[in-house]
Amino acid sequence: MGNKALEGIGITADLPYKWVVESVTPEKLSLSPGESGAFRVGMMIPATQGSGNAEIGISAGNAEVQSQTLTIPVKVTANVNFALIIIGCVVAVGFATLIYFRKHGRR
Repeated sequence: MGNKALEGIGITADLPYKWVVESVTPEKLSLSPGESGAFRVGMMIPATQGSGNAEIGISAGNAEVQSQTLTIPVKVTANVNFALIIIGCVVAVGFATLIYFRKHGRR
C-alpha cells in the first residue's frame, strides 16, 4: 500500500530441504498506488517429510524494491491412510498365517 506504481512483482520462497514450489498464481503482479494484491502458492512436501513444525520464508519484490521476509509456520502431519494400510497388511498376513497352519498343521 505505497504511493508508487510497481510493475513485475514476483515472490521468492525460502523452503526447507526438498520442498518445491509447484505453482504461483499470478506469476507477476502489477500494483497501482494504494493497491494491494495476493499470490496463491502451491507447494509439494515430500512423502519422506516427518511430522512436525517447519517454517517457510516468503518475500516479494521486483528489480526496484524488495519486501521484508515473512516467516510462516507450517505444521506437517502424517497421512492417516498410511497407518491404515500398514494395519491392513498386518491383518492380512495374520489371516494368511492362520489359514496356512490350519491347512498344513505344525511340523
